[in-house]
Amino acid sequence: MTFDSPQGCYHNPMGLLRLFVWMFALLGLALAQNPKGLVLPFAGPGGQTVAHALADGLRAAPPSLTALLIPDLPWRDSYDFAAGRIESLGGARLAREVSGADWLVVGEVGQDGWVTIYLSTPQESRRARFSRLELAQRWLELKLGLKPHPFPGLDYRLEETYQKMSQGDPSVIKGSALKGLYNSALETRQGKAPTPDLEALLPKPLLDFWSNLAQRHLPPAYQALSDFGSGQRPQALEAARKLADGLAYERLAALLIQRSAGQEDWRATARKLARIAPELPIAWEEVSFAAFDEDQPAEARDALLKALALLPRKPLYWTNLGWAYYLTGDKARSIQASSRALKLGESSPTPAYNLGLAKALYGDLLGARQAYDQALQLDDKQEFKAALEDLAKAKNPLLTYWQGYLSERTGEVAQAQAFYQRFAEANPQHPLAPAARRASRIHLETRISLEKLALQPEGPDARPFRAGEAVFPVVKLEGSPYLMRAPLVTRLLDENDRLLQENRKEITFRPMTAELIEKAPAVTLPKEGRYSLEVLYGDQKLSLSVIAGAPGLTRRLYAAGLQIRDLSDKPLLDEKEMLGPQGDRILLERTAFTLRQVAQFLRDKAKNDPQRRKELQELSKPLPQGPYAGQTVLELMGKAEEKVLRAFFEAATQNPELIGDNDVVNAFVNWLTGGG
Repeated sequence: MTFDSPQGCYHNPMGLLRLFVWMFALLGLALAQNPKGLVLPFAGPGGQTVAHALADGLRAAPPSLTALLIPDLPWRDSYDFAAGRIESLGGARLAREVSGADWLVVGEVGQDGWVTIYLSTPQESRRARFSRLELAQRWLELKLGLKPHPFPGLDYRLEETYQKMSQGDPSVIKGSALKGLYNSALETRQGKAPTPDLEALLPKPLLDFWSNLAQRHLPPAYQALSDFGSGQRPQALEAARKLADGLAYERLAALLIQRSAGQEDWRATARKLARIAPELPIAWEEVSFAAFDEDQPAEARDALLKALALLPRKPLYWTNLGWAYYLTGDKARSIQASSRALKLGESSPTPAYNLGLAKALYGDLLGARQAYDQALQLDDKQEFKAALEDLAKAKNPLLTYWQGYLSERTGEVAQAQAFYQRFAEANPQHPLAPAARRASRIHLETRISLEKLALQPEGPDARPFRAGEAVFPVVKLEGSPYLMRAPLVTRLLDENDRLLQENRKEITFRPMTAELIEKAPAVTLPKEGRYSLEVLYGDQKLSLSVIAGAPGLTRRLYAAGLQIRDLSDKPLLDEKEMLGPQGDRILLERTAFTLRQVAQFLRDKAKNDPQRRKELQELSKPLPQGPYAGQTVLELMGKAEEKVLRAFFEAATQNPELIGDNDVVNAFVNWLTGGG
């Protein structure tokens, strides 16, 4: 059963007619016995066609119709987070619970044509695989106690049509009654009451979900997570306490709230969830975290094995399983699990660090080096610190070399030298002793040079500076063989070398970094005059002379992150002009020109345009208060006096929201009408 039809992109009128007849047969059956089972679209080649044929045979609603109304779960990544994907045992269970269906079927079609069925009922979750779909239908009829019906057959030419229908595009449906049913489903999502035909086909709790949502009445699990996300912690925790004894998806919501809130009972909730919903990989994942927290590596190992039985290609599970094996003393399986995580494309360095540790303990020196090198190359979140702690906790003197190895490559040079020296002295005949002796004599070379002095961290070089401005030194750091972990310190001294300011910043960088462009902490020039600015890194010092001139208006606007734009959203000044020596003059001249131009434009247009006449009348009213009381906005715009414009821009430097994202004309008018 493979999907490869040259007609796959064309509509098949007879196929749609069969769907139309099927729908009327379903409506008659629904009115008689109100069926509550659901079939969702299948994954894989031809999955929509297979799911529709199976639903037809089971006399369930079309999967493309059901797909429009199955809700997402109330946490990020929905079914993927809890079950890996919806086409799984866990996905089927969660979809059944949230829809209120008596049973629910989802599945996937393999490249070999075999069909995998995931069935969820209140009594059980079952997975079965079939070479032919009619066998799957017979099996489901027996499992569900349904009356047998003829197998309807497959028509893959409708695959694209079904796909569009499940995505909410009823335009591909030709029959008016059928199109009306799908439109009713889409309207139900928007809060409109479902039609009787839709009520006859789908479970009432599923339809109630959408009508309640429109009235802002969320199901308890959804409401609890919403409350927690909006800071209503007491209500959320009280709801979680009740949800912890509910359905599987409700228990998971409770678990997420309890764990995020740091409540101790999250571990008990996780274990109860795994007992009642063993088909959910997230349940076993959480049990493993609980077990690790309680120093129960054997329980963590067993939980992760159960999680992997459900999601065998999830790198995180293999990573943590490798650590669980290590903690239980099974180094061989620890190596296997960690290697598996890396083969599956784990982007975290954790399994490589774990692999390096296990291989170092095994005495596989080359393997340990390769694993640690791979970990260091992947490490962009400082996870080497945990790796160093693991080496120390192992309390094995032969691991001292690897502590030095990691310390050296992560910038802790003095610490690395101490580890290497200790290893060489304690193990003079060890194969790694010569390397340790050489490494203990590492001569670290560091250099620091200036890239720019900026007014904003991401801006260009902004010299010469003005009084009151913050200076951001951007420097280039170099180290051989690697950069050293040391703070960047910026110092400002006056002409007599008296220290005025000193700010420091801890820098972070990836392991094995030899060169880095870094922003040093800023210092502020308190007044006009000459200063010395120093940037210190380790034993290196960069010294510069900085002159602070008279304060500049345009540069202060730039430092506040403001861009001055006209009515067409075009900047009045570019970055170079704002930072340049003529910035204030250019700003005032261009602003004055813009305001006068707009004032004259309004006067001209008001002669023939009632709307412009109304605007002109508003701007022609005398200001009731403020420093410009008695004058009109139009008069002030027409004059555009330098002292008024300076006052406006000075106010904006103190309160950047006066301009914000506005153009300069509207910002100026708002400032005047707000009292000046």
